[in-house]
Amino acid sequence: MVRLGGAEARRYLAAIPREDLKDTDPMARLVAYLDRNEHSIPCYALRSQLNLRNSSSPVESANNEVTARRQKRNGMRVGLNPARQALTALSVLVCNRCQAIWVREHTIPLRFVHKAA
Repeated sequence: MVRLGGAEARRYLAAIPREDLKDTDPMARLVAYLDRNEHSIPCYALRSQLNLRNSSSPVESANNEVTARRQKRNGMRVGLNPARQALTALSVLVCNRCQAIWVREHTIPLRFVHKAA
């Protein structure tokens, strides 16, 4: 059975006896992280059942390629990581023709591309 959501993780963490922990601060930070990011943490078991990728390497590779192509074409060099991330995000918006959606809704739509086998 596939279990979804951070509630299961929080129940698991809550069941750990506090006296078994040297320091409870890391546990509190982990629970706070789960609370903040629950909506974006994938369920790998469910993705596996749906025959979806459990790797971000294709996305990371595409981002690196878009950024490198943009920088080489215009003779640019971006050394700061935040600048590189911003350039990549802008390039993805342009490549996917999503600029209007970003301006209106401040979101980048997720689209599944079905590839022929």
